[in-house]
Amino acid sequence: MRGLTVAVPLALLATVIGGQETELTPGRWKETPAKGSFRTLASQSPWVDSEPWRTSPTLIPWTGSRALLVAVEYEFGRGDRLVAREWNDGHLGDVEVIQPNAGEIVRPSGAVDAKGRPLVLWSQLHDGKPRLMGSRREAKGWTSPTTLPTTQSLDYNQELALHQGKLWVTWQSHVEPETGRGNSEIFAAVLGDDWHWSNLQNVTDNQTSDLDPCLASDRERLALGWVHFTGRDYEILTREWDPTTHQWSASLSLSRDPNADDIHPHLAYDHSGTLWCVYDSIDDPRRGGSRRRLGAGIGRGEETSLKVVCKKDGELVLPVGQESGKAADLAEPLLLSWSGGQPKIRFDSRGRAHVFYRYLDEEGGHGAQHSYPLMTQSWEADGWSEPCLFAGSEGAPQEVAIASLDHQFLVAWQQDSRHQQRSTRLQQEPTKELAQRMEPPGILLTGVVGASGIGLATKEYPNHDLLAVPFAEVDAPPTPRPHPLKNPLDPILCGASHFRVTGGDQEFSVYWGDLHRHSSVSRCLNGIEQNPWDRYLFGRDACLFDFMALTDHSGHIDPLQWWQLGKLVRWFDTPSFSTLVGYEWSTGRFGHQNVIFRDLSREIVSPKHAAGRTPKLLWETLEQGRALTIPHHSAHGRLAWEWRDYPSPFVRLAEVFQAARGSYEFSGCFRQAESATAFDHFIQDGLQQGGKFGLIAGTDHGNGASYAAVLAPELSREAIFDALHARRTYACTTKGMLIDFRINDHWMGEELVVNQAPSLDLRILGTEELLEVQVFRNGKRVYGDGYLRRRARPTEPNLELKWWSKTKAASWSFRLELDQGRFVIPEASDDSLETTGMELENPRVLRLEAATGETALAPTRHFSVEAPLDASVAVTLDGSTVSTTLRELRQQPLSVDLYGSRFHWALQWQGFGQERIATEGLGTNEYRATWVDEDCPSGESWYYARGIQRDEEMVWSSPIWVTHRKD
Repeated sequence: MRGLTVAVPLALLATVIGGQETELTPGRWKETPAKGSFRTLASQSPWVDSEPWRTSPTLIPWTGSRALLVAVEYEFGRGDRLVAREWNDGHLGDVEVIQPNAGEIVRPSGAVDAKGRPLVLWSQLHDGKPRLMGSRREAKGWTSPTTLPTTQSLDYNQELALHQGKLWVTWQSHVEPETGRGNSEIFAAVLGDDWHWSNLQNVTDNQTSDLDPCLASDRERLALGWVHFTGRDYEILTREWDPTTHQWSASLSLSRDPNADDIHPHLAYDHSGTLWCVYDSIDDPRRGGSRRRLGAGIGRGEETSLKVVCKKDGELVLPVGQESGKAADLAEPLLLSWSGGQPKIRFDSRGRAHVFYRYLDEEGGHGAQHSYPLMTQSWEADGWSEPCLFAGSEGAPQEVAIASLDHQFLVAWQQDSRHQQRSTRLQQEPTKELAQRMEPPGILLTGVVGASGIGLATKEYPNHDLLAVPFAEVDAPPTPRPHPLKNPLDPILCGASHFRVTGGDQEFSVYWGDLHRHSSVSRCLNGIEQNPWDRYLFGRDACLFDFMALTDHSGHIDPLQWWQLGKLVRWFDTPSFSTLVGYEWSTGRFGHQNVIFRDLSREIVSPKHAAGRTPKLLWETLEQGRALTIPHHSAHGRLAWEWRDYPSPFVRLAEVFQAARGSYEFSGCFRQAESATAFDHFIQDGLQQGGKFGLIAGTDHGNGASYAAVLAPELSREAIFDALHARRTYACTTKGMLIDFRINDHWMGEELVVNQAPSLDLRILGTEELLEVQVFRNGKRVYGDGYLRRRARPTEPNLELKWWSKTKAASWSFRLELDQGRFVIPEASDDSLETTGMELENPRVLRLEAATGETALAPTRHFSVEAPLDASVAVTLDGSTVSTTLRELRQQPLSVDLYGSRFHWALQWQGFGQERIATEGLGTNEYRATWVDEDCPSGESWYYARGIQRDEEMVWSSPIWVTHRKD
């Protein structure tokens, strides 16, 4: 679970001293402090070139003042190699090549063996699978790289520790059982001089994933820590080695918080033998669910903190301040991303704890200049010292490397120039030579994050003694919240088994995935997204996807990041979790699309590149049958998709729902997205305008989840893509719902010709009681059950006026008039309602002066009406008047499209589409029906089905197109 580096660095060489003592208290999302508020020193760049790029540093302490700095070096067009430089009393030696053959390398780590020889292990792809490799530094140099004889074929994330003369190694390995879903296990063993193992053991052997192992050793003790997925959240577990029995002790949970994901552990023993663990705690109430909290922006309401826990005499305890007497949990009040701080803990020669981590620094418009500088804090008499910033350490959200030397810590990190890039230009222009080398393989990008290199710093040990640290008991764990997937250990939900559907001689399984996920590579959402490595882990474990694609914005990706994202596609692909290559092509003018490939494509096109500035130019770079482009948030008020202008064989699917926003099914639909204000651009509008696309759901930003379900013969990259291309899909807001919709035995997504009334077969299986089942033909409800019991609208007519314009800046003057009753403007003190520009001419006439600009959401004004439901309200704009009644508004918004679709406005019941569902349902979670549509018109018609549960989760079938040729 270590963050695979996705951006790269300048550097620092500095001595850092402690700050003023202070107690840190838990904090939610907070404003980023000014950099000047932290103690910093000057920096320099000891290892940086324009190319090759260097990433993933690790440090191996060698002797008192010597260490080895190891890094992955990427050269465009060739691949990775592994290199090292010796650090000796403030100086870096020449470059030493460890692995000269270009390949795909992830996360080196190292140690010094009992004979004083530095040794490096890393993971490298062999025949498409990650394997552990090693090299040792002998007197004549580094030995030839050796592939280690591990027990499985997918091994990575290794850690090393020298304990009582033996070199211990722990690593993460994928296990695929004969039945059920595969998972990761943690192995540990002693590595001999001959590169073979002894004391090899599987230390986890669980039904769910175990990952991210770490080791800690002192002269007497050896501890192993890792992350265990319990089925509902991640917890930190530990075991200690018993040298008498040659066995590991029973597992002990160090975190025990069922509401938080506790990840990225790091262990160290203090001088008294107490085991300390520092880790990230991420508590997101919305994680894995499809509900977007109304009135709250994406990424608000979560708690992300660093925590410290200790194991003393077999019990869990917390360090306590000497004067305050309070447990000083290191809960970082600075802003952290969903990747957390990636913390490390070390003890100096006097027994003082030091913690190193990254925090989120936001700069520029909407945080577009965000980066992740490196911080350090030390334990003092009454708690943790103030954070101290390593100047020039801004980089990606990945772990830091630390070596404990005689009098100081040596610190190394990856760092980049992203904090220097303004929001209008997120990358630097590539050199002419690099741009020319990118084009032949189809990498049509317009920039790079910055020069890549490794930053270095030293932190001197304080010279004053520290009193013994007192400890306090750990509080009881909190009560767990309901899980968004109800019972995640259910075989269908966890992926141990799958729905099976048959028709004729065909049989398919239902697989669940997400083709729309962003990571920290994307320069949006203020930098709080997880790093790519964690995104895949959370998708596989927490969201229980069977397949997944990371689709970061191609306009934000540089060549190194694209290379690293591609490595992850290959790293995480297993028989029970399929990964696809993809990216998001997004513009303000032409909307957003996710590009998904059938194979392991190396191609990518930025919308800022001349070859990909329009959808048609993008499609010219793609090969039919090998790629899909999937529009999403089609009716977004500022980023609408023009269905009629861009028919394409690549647009075989569209997103009807996003967990980050809501539904784009039709204007006034249930759970409609707030940003869905571009009338005539909804999913039903696209179908009505002749589009032929299947339906899926996606997540987009944040930690929520919604699903693209496919009917495929097997779980493989090729089979999933072929099912997507065939439109044999459905969209779902939660895992476990099944919709099987057919016409004359034809599958969802197919087209057929009939000479008589078509026969429709529908089955919906819900995870809870169903409230509504509907079939739509050409945008009209023509069959179903439960519709009249669905909506529970408020009796008070509280209205809202929304408008949307493709004009960047304009002014508008609305006049609203009632034929009876009166308007009421809310009190200005109500911060949740926008009342700017509204004025009563008289009780029955409301004037509203409006402006439009570049905003993601449609401007909205709220007001109330005191009038009977048969009262009429007329809206006048630019001499044109449209009227409706309050009764009609309860059922359907009044929407108007003006000036050639350049301007739209809508008057609707407040919160239309977001109201709670009535409690009366259909009395069952399974619905079956067969129906002949005797009213099917001549010509072509499109049909699809939809279901809604009591808990408001939804499912949509893909359409089926029927051409009715009447005799």
